[in-house]
Amino acid sequence: MRPIHIMARATLAFVWIYQGLVPKVLFPNSGELEIFRSTGIFPGKELTWVVALGVAQALLGLFHLAAWRSRAPLWTGLGTLALLGGGGLITRPDLFILPFNPVSLILMMVALTVIDLACLREERRE
Repeated sequence: MRPIHIMARATLAFVWIYQGLVPKVLFPNSGELEIFRSTGIFPGKELTWVVALGVAQALLGLFHLAAWRSRAPLWTGLGTLALLGGGGLITRPDLFILPFNPVSLILMMVALTVIDLACLREERRE
């Protein structure tokens, strides 16, 4: 197992778990709830959906760890990033010009995913 695979996979897992638990489950009033509320999706049930999304993201992070040599969590993560990014762009395009915006986070996670996929491909060739 290569150090680059370990670093990429562990970082992806950490980011998914952190982004799920900290701003959505533990501290939804830090901004996540307001962002979700402003979309107009699920009126009156925003907190439930923010927490559910946070739990799902944390579980995806755990999936990255549990299926260490599998591509499945990586492809699942890419699909999730596309859905979250696309949904955010449609409902709240203003978020994409803020500091620490979704673009920088998504691009970093996509890059780490591509690196991890390349590492897995190389390991299978050896």
